[in-house]
Amino acid sequence: NIPLPQAANPSTSLNASLNQALQAKIEQRDATKQTETPSVSSNSTSLVDTSSAGDLVNVGLNLAGLTGTTKDSSKDANSVSVTSSAYALYASFRGVDPLNPGFYNRHAAWRKLSFTLGYDDEKATGTNATTQAKIFGAKYLIINKRDPTLARNDKYFQIISNDLQTRTTAFGNLFEKVTYHVTTIKAFRDKILIPQFRAYLQVKREEAAQSVVASDPQRLARIDDLLVRVNSGTVFLLDQDGVAPSGPLADVKAPALTASGAWKKEENEFWEQVGRDYLGPNFRDKLKAAVGNSVLDEIDAFVEKQLNDAKLFDRLQESPAATEAIENIRRAPLFSVYALTKQRPQGVDEYSGEAIFDYGLANRINLTLNGNFLYKNSPLVGGDTRGGKFSGQFRFQLTPEKLVGRNPLFFFVSGDGEALSGRKPTFHAQAKLNLPILNGLDLPLSLTYANRNEQNKKDFVKFQFAFAFDTSRILQALTSK
Repeated sequence: NIPLPQAANPSTSLNASLNQALQAKIEQRDATKQTETPSVSSNSTSLVDTSSAGDLVNVGLNLAGLTGTTKDSSKDANSVSVTSSAYALYASFRGVDPLNPGFYNRHAAWRKLSFTLGYDDEKATGTNATTQAKIFGAKYLIINKRDPTLARNDKYFQIISNDLQTRTTAFGNLFEKVTYHVTTIKAFRDKILIPQFRAYLQVKREEAAQSVVASDPQRLARIDDLLVRVNSGTVFLLDQDGVAPSGPLADVKAPALTASGAWKKEENEFWEQVGRDYLGPNFRDKLKAAVGNSVLDEIDAFVEKQLNDAKLFDRLQESPAATEAIENIRRAPLFSVYALTKQRPQGVDEYSGEAIFDYGLANRINLTLNGNFLYKNSPLVGGDTRGGKFSGQFRFQLTPEKLVGRNPLFFFVSGDGEALSGRKPTFHAQAKLNLPILNGLDLPLSLTYANRNEQNKKDFVKFQFAFAFDTSRILQALTSK
């Protein structure tokens, strides 16, 4: 292989891309993001809402209770909700990979806003007919102290980053592959590499035509061949390992290359110049100024793929210090507001304004608090009711934190109290186990007790299960194979 560009500095340039991948991975793996149907759903397996939504699209599917009834005593009721972040819509509009580390990190503000659409199958009051109540909601994350790049989390992020860098060094030639990978990025080839190399060859050809160097009699013919190849894009080709070839190059685009397949002298010399001009310690700034963020995004995606292929994110959980650092970041507070409405074809429409607070009481123990203002709009004159609801939940993480694969195993204890004008208070208590089935698919199992409901004054107990899909996790699982 040819020498790496002399200006390139692994300790400064590569680590920036490593940190981009690590920052995105920590954010994407936060299990506080809500995937279940909102608590306003009468058939939800959750009594509380959490502060943030998923990165892309989440689908909550709640099936009829295996025993007992739903919150409003209707049997055989199902509910479905689909929540999309504004970020998912923005990434789709831009036509980019929403999980690309660079793009993901730059557009965190778009993930603060999310929208929910759903429905509840309910029994109409006084009849056996099933009606469908539509659910609409919007959530905005106001405070996110779990961002790993914040100053408060810097000491924890550095522990994780240093551990990853150490493992990357042991991995070997990652920096070499990253440097060579730049030559394959279309924007870099079209705007920098090919046009500048063509101009470089034209200057070298004039020099070769004016004087013949005895030690290099094939210089002019070699340059002419390179000028032909530069126009067809068959220069700076890499071998199957993603580096400059040191042996035969089996590439159908360049069958006329010599048996060695090695880069020619002019390719080697120009590559050194590229290193000085674009691949130095501040290569991110230089490439961004010359080509834009698209090149950096492709570099970051390539680095992330190399880390995934080498299972370096998996191995971070082998480090107690790195695992504890991630758990410390997860303890920081979150605060959001949530507006919800349930619209029925007949009967009472519900409106809720909700404040949500999440806080880590200790490693692996998270507290979620909800405070709601409730308004129920009745078609009957004087039938409107107003009130409030307070909910709380403790989440216990039973298995260690990790940055790949399925969610940890969680156990929840929660409760709520609701008071409306002219009615007696309603209370719920719940125990729930969240089983991670696959990366992006969880199975919540809940057991709920209520002292009363709206249709009758009897207490009841229900056992229920649901499916919660996180498309960002599913997409990660599919693309990492």
